[in-house]
This record gives sequence, C-alpha cells and structure tokens, in this order.
Amino acid sequence: MKTLMRTVTLCAAGLIVAGGLLTVQGNAAVATPTDSLQHVAILQGWAQDQLLCPGGALQGKLTAAVIESVVAGGVQVPGGCDLADIRAANPNTKLVAYLEIGFESPATGSTGSAAAFQPSCVSSATSGPNSYDVKYPNGSEVVNPDYTYQVMADVSSAGYRSACSSMANTLLSTPSAAGAVTVGAPPTTFDGVMFDDVNMSPQHGLNIEQVGAYGSWTTDAQYGDDMNTTALAVSRSIKSTKPAALVVANVGVTPWLSDMSSGRAVNPESGTTSSDEPQRALALADARLNPAQTRTSSTVPAIDGFLREFGTQWGNASPMDNPTLNSEMGFNQLVAGRNVGVISHDYAVDLRNVASTVYTSGATVSDSAACSASADANASSIVAAASTRRASDEALTEAFALENRTSASTAIYASVDQAQPTCQGTGAAESPTTASVNLSNSLVASLSAKLATGVYRTSAVTTVSGTNVDVFTLSDGSVIHLNPDTTPAGGYAARSVNVT
Repeated sequence: MKTLMRTVTLCAAGLIVAGGLLTVQGNAAVATPTDSLQHVAILQGWAQDQLLCPGGALQGKLTAAVIESVVAGGVQVPGGCDLADIRAANPNTKLVAYLEIGFESPATGSTGSAAAFQPSCVSSATSGPNSYDVKYPNGSEVVNPDYTYQVMADVSSAGYRSACSSMANTLLSTPSAAGAVTVGAPPTTFDGVMFDDVNMSPQHGLNIEQVGAYGSWTTDAQYGDDMNTTALAVSRSIKSTKPAALVVANVGVTPWLSDMSSGRAVNPESGTTSSDEPQRALALADARLNPAQTRTSSTVPAIDGFLREFGTQWGNASPMDNPTLNSEMGFNQLVAGRNVGVISHDYAVDLRNVASTVYTSGATVSDSAACSASADANASSIVAAASTRRASDEALTEAFALENRTSASTAIYASVDQAQPTCQGTGAAESPTTASVNLSNSLVASLSAKLATGVYRTSAVTTVSGTNVDVFTLSDGSVIHLNPDTTPAGGYAARSVNVT
C-alpha cells in the first residue's frame, strides 16, 4: 500500500470516547490498544491528511488515522495545516505515522528538523555500507513493479533491522513543527506507527517461485521468516521505551481457498500448495512482548493490529468471490482470537469517466477509464452515483466485519474507506480533501454503531437458497442479509446490505 486508515467517534448510547480509547458502560470490556482501531482511516495518500485539518471533512470523526510522517515537519500543501494543527483539531484521535519497512523509498528532501520524518526505514538513494538494497544475481536492484521508485529492502540484515528501529523511534520521539494555522498549537509527536508491506512472501509480482532467487533467499518462506523477524524487532524496540505506542502492520498474506485449521493455502498465481504464509502470519500474531519490557504481561501482543488492506474487494470495487471471503473470514478470526486487532479495509471507488450506471449497478469500475474531470459534462452525475456507491460499499465492509466477529474474536473492525488519490487533485472532479464516504448515511451509521459497541455474530451463516446472499444474526438481535455479488439475488440488490 502506498496510499492509506480511519476512526470515527460515534455518539452511540453507552459509548465513552476518551483519548482515543473506547470503553462500554455496563460491560466488563477493558480498554486496550486495539480499542483505538474501532474506526480507522488510512489517509496516507497525497494531501489526504488535510482531511483532519481544522474545518476538514473528517475533523473530530476518527479514533485513529494513518498519515504520512512528513506532515510533522511543517505544512506540505499550500494553504494547509501540519501535525500540530491536526492534533489540536483532533485531540481524541490517535495519529499514526506511516513507515514502509519492506521497501526503500526516496527521501523527502526535507532539511533541518523536518528531515527526521521519512517514509521508509532507509532511503533508496543510500549507498555504501549503509545500503540495504536487494539485488538480483546479475547485480541489478530488485525494484517494486507496482511502485517503480521503490527498491526492495534487505529484511534479512541485522543492520537493516537496527536502521528500521532507529527510524521508527525517531518518528515517535521527534517533536513536530508548531501549529501553522492554529494559534498556540504546540509541537506534538505521533502516537504510533504503521508498518507497510509486512509481507509473508515478497508479493508485488516478486515472489521467488515466480521470478527466481535473489538477495539471500531461495524460497518465499525464507523471505517471510526474515520479514517476521524484522517486524518483531522493530515493534519490540518501539515498545521497550514507548509501551503505549500503537503498532499496526499491513500484513500481506494470501489465505485464499485455505484450510485454516492446518494453515494450508493455494497460491493463486501458480496453483501450487504452500503451507507457510498463513502459518507465518499467525506466528506473527502469536508473538508477545519480551517479559523484560515495560509492558510485561506475556499476554500482550508484540504487534497490536493487522491491517487487511483489501477486505471485501480489490481495487476499483472488483469484488472478492465467496471462497476468498470465507477464507479471509477464517484468517481474521484466528488473528483476533490471539488478542490482535484486525482492520478490514477497502478503498473507496475512484471517480472515473464511465456511465453512472456502472456505479449504481454495483459493477467493477475499470481503472483504465479516464479519471472524471470537473469540466466533464457528466461530472456531477458521476459524483452523485459514486457517493451512493461508496456508502453502499462502506456498509458492506462494515457488515463483513460483523460477520467475521464471534464471541471468541470480537477485535475485528472496519475502516472508514477513502479513495486513493489517483483521480483527485487539480482539474479532477474531487480533491484529496473530500471525504469519500458520507458518514451520516443511516445504514453506515447504524453498522458503525454496532461495531463500536461490541456487537458480534451469534448464529451460523446461512445463504438464501440458490444465491450467495449470506444471512446471520447478531448479538443485539438484528439480522443481516449481505449480498457480495455484482448482480441482484434473492430479492437483494447487488453488493448490498439489509438489516432487520
């Protein structure tokens, strides 16, 4: 992921929001770091952190947000605000710094104290003894095909782990610039870090079984083991001095079509069976803090939460099929059962110059279509249709999180979805400071309240005869019908949620 997370403060009966942690009156619920994941937004895309500025569309509506660390160094967008302003405007929101640990990105170019805030552990331009670039046998760098400005980092290196730990602690301890638009807003620091590309195999088209050996690895399993070691080393380093810091990992694992009881999965690219990806991810969830550290309980996870970047659909609302959703649910339940929070996240659909019926029908929106421009004759109809679609998709993300929850795995949450900035900005039909989802939508608000107050599934999941429409009962007595398909079925609209 190179574009990013959210949390919304709900005024549901019996819910107290204080310092970003949630407790429920009348219940025995105990506040933990994962409570901050109740409503998380990934706002790591260009200028999307400005949604949290004073007067921004998401001001005061999130319990946590992942944002680019560079905003701590000062205003990055003309006329915008910085981290201190965001803190002043969102005192109950956990502000989480994005940190790429699987790849090296270019340095920001900032100088002075602002140079402390970088997007990756090591700059891709670093050379000499501090270079941790991974190379093919022919000596060329292993470049990320999806983001060609990135070079794979050597997660097998103890030196790299040390550099990552240093960068993560720097992000959390370096004071930001003072407020730029809020009078008297003092410097502040981040509340946590999100590690990106914590992948159980290289992924991004770089799996060794696809492209051959490189670096120090001859198998994907070796890479994944080293990634786990790196992620745990960095998290434990953070928590040794900042035990309350929130640490989230965007974990790349493919449990599709898997038998989760044995941890086996079918690799969709090659069709070969691999037993290690889900098992390795669960080993990461199993890891606890070292007893010698400040948070001494052996029950405390080393990593507080897993982000599942694609929860119910791929980019531009290409839906996952039922076998994929079922295996994702099984994986999420196993992680949450280990006292590690799970954030089920989807990207809100882009605004593209397609027929508005593509949005209203629940179909996939082609990412090859031109972005919708403000000057287009159909721009207003696209914006209106996409707004309805985005609310429907958000409701589906939330309903799926509720379907995932059981009495033994309640720490499963739904993100507040935001579009990637691909079709946002100058001349586009929307700006990066436009909130993608209308949080006042009655269905979205209703499902959000259920998630925030600990509601979970109490029945088995059944289906409407002859369809893929899931039916299940929740602990508050409500019944949900969830149609994940792009076609109507059983009297339920495509990609829809119905609550009774």
